[in-house]
Amino acid sequence: MEFIKLKDIQSFTVKEVVKSNFKMWNTETNTMEVSEKPQKGFRKVWQVTTDKGTLDLSDSQMGQMLVGIFDKEKSVLVNSSFDVRTNGKEGKEIRYFLNFKKEDDYSQPEEEINPDNVEF
Repeated sequence: MEFIKLKDIQSFTVKEVVKSNFKMWNTETNTMEVSEKPQKGFRKVWQVTTDKGTLDLSDSQMGQMLVGIFDKEKSVLVNSSFDVRTNGKEGKEIRYFLNFKKEDDYSQPEEEINPDNVEF
């Protein structure tokens, strides 16, 4: 399956968590280096197969997903769907947030909120 980036999708459904490994972008050779063991400068990533393709997710992103689906002492990622949101920034400043989509969310259109009509 083809590798995808979070910036290219708005949502996804997890099909399988394949494995974790360690990656580092080598600026000298402009290549991604991969290791099965931790090494200095490498970060841990989780390879996840989705309905859109294969994603590499950080420990933090995996944690967001697991916390989002936690229910009655268990978290099951397979067949869970998530919306992809950002902090609105670009480049190294961008952060991605993965929000669990509950089953009843699928049929509900997203309501736009007018800040002028919000009561506190």
